[in-house]
Amino acid sequence: MMSGWHGYRTKSICGMLGRFRLHSKPPNISRIVLGLYIHDAELAKLHHHEPLLRHSLSRLPQISSNELFAASTANSWKTLMIRSRYQPPSPAHTNLCSSTPEFASLGMLESVSALAREEFPDVLQCHTLLTTWYTQYALVYKPASWLSLLILWHSIFMSLHVDFNILELALGRDGDQASQKALPHAQKWIHSPDAKRCLLHAMLLQNHCESLPMGTESAIHLPLSLYHCGIVWAAFMCFSEQNSDAIIVDAADYLQFEELHLSGAGDLMNFGVLVPSRLALGSVFRVVGLLQRIGHWKISKSLASTLLGIIETREYL
Repeated sequence: MMSGWHGYRTKSICGMLGRFRLHSKPPNISRIVLGLYIHDAELAKLHHHEPLLRHSLSRLPQISSNELFAASTANSWKTLMIRSRYQPPSPAHTNLCSSTPEFASLGMLESVSALAREEFPDVLQCHTLLTTWYTQYALVYKPASWLSLLILWHSIFMSLHVDFNILELALGRDGDQASQKALPHAQKWIHSPDAKRCLLHAMLLQNHCESLPMGTESAIHLPLSLYHCGIVWAAFMCFSEQNSDAIIVDAADYLQFEELHLSGAGDLMNFGVLVPSRLALGSVFRVVGLLQRIGHWKISKSLASTLLGIIETREYL
């Protein structure tokens, strides 16, 4: 009798361990695939080319909750599986926002970022995806995680309204000849509504970075997002007028861009009337300081040096 009970118990444990090993593989693979999508989007931004993968929210893999993914024993995995039996892992593209892991939200934003990097991006579609994402996931995550995601959100909006490759060329990335060729495009952009829109997003992005708690792990998108913020400020520093005809950003500009009503246009109202060319130099130095404080992402130090190099080449500053 007892030997039969022990045999049943052994089979039960072995069966549970077998199911644990079997079901622990797909979540790992799904997160690896999602990580590849994220890296593809980041590399596309860094090197100014189209993404290598075909991005869309419907292509993103399903991933399990953080707790289920982190289950270290068969017993803890079984308990979490029973608890979530009627609440299956949410696809990254559904509306089950409260159970969507932060990694899935990051994957969604990075896929929109990749769509913005295509040769002929659908700007309106990207706007819709970004505003929908914001309304679905606001207040779902802890403050530090939400700030980190918002930094990427602002960065994507900026990339929809400026060609960072053109700005970098105009700022001297590839030498004087390339700079002179790109300069008219950069100067035309500086006087456009798109430039003001990017500047407002850059200000909010910078504020979010400065509001991150000390010791917060820096996300993969943080260095490049900050760098793009610095490039926008550097463009205003180098290409806008320093006289009475200088570009001005005021309350009317704060309110004309719909997405800023979601992300804190009220905070921007406190700044009053801004003359970006007068604030640009100090703002670039603040971005450099933020980049230099990022711990183990070596790229952040290189990006900070690039921004400092732009400042050093402007003899009149």
